[in-house]
Amino acid sequence: MKSIWWGGQAVNAKRAERGMTGLVLEKIGLIEADDTLLKETKVSSSSRRKEALGTLLRPVNTQTRFRTYTIGLTGGIASGKTKVAEDLRSMGYTVLDCDRIAHGTYAAGSDLVKQIARAFPSVVNEKEEVDRRARGNIGYYLDFIPISTAKRLQLNGLVWPAVLSAVQAELDKLPSCAVAFIEAAALVEAGWSSDLHETWTVFCARSEELRRVQQRDNLDEQQAEARISSQISNRERLAVLNVAICSDWEREVTKEQVKKAVELLEKRRRLY
Repeated sequence: MKSIWWGGQAVNAKRAERGMTGLVLEKIGLIEADDTLLKETKVSSSSRRKEALGTLLRPVNTQTRFRTYTIGLTGGIASGKTKVAEDLRSMGYTVLDCDRIAHGTYAAGSDLVKQIARAFPSVVNEKEEVDRRARGNIGYYLDFIPISTAKRLQLNGLVWPAVLSAVQAELDKLPSCAVAFIEAAALVEAGWSSDLHETWTVFCARSEELRRVQQRDNLDEQQAEARISSQISNRERLAVLNVAICSDWEREVTKEQVKKAVELLEKRRRLY
């Protein structure tokens, strides 16, 4: 870990020489040396950390609000969460896309849209529709307003309860023996993890996240940094997870982690 950290410092020194801004270096320890989650001591090798990916790192939550065995799937922007969701669907699991469900709650003239219009007039047009093409749209607010600001908290306080109610309605349609995943980028921020049986977090290194955001959204480095920084950190997501999946490597490596996680899930869910 130290060699990687100093390598990052060396890269930043070179970037400074060329007049470029430095990369943000963030240490993310998936398993600490005295990790109590695995009930072992001195787990310091990177190979052991990699082995922990896809395994259950915290006990299953048995006090949930959902009838079905429900798992939250979350991760930051460009973390690879959507690809993992695709893998789970290909294995036959129900994965509810909270982005899609949220759009459904923005029906013209709905109570939610009226509340949003009062708080954020620029994002609702004269037809009482959320105009997602405008610069001041919902996506813009969620992606660029800092987490702790009053406006963002106000918007989240309107949208999240409406989305959760819609998710509940979708889950109620499933048989009680089903396993369902809820794909939601802001799952941890919304406080939903305490209502779920498990929370799975997909993450990647900050440098890789930055590269992906720049490439995918055609942003410069400063814009990409602002977008990433508007979200909670990987450390905060890892603090409440049950299962971790890292997408730093080739796609096939991530798929293997998902396969491993699912195999272990099927073994333990019979107990609940």
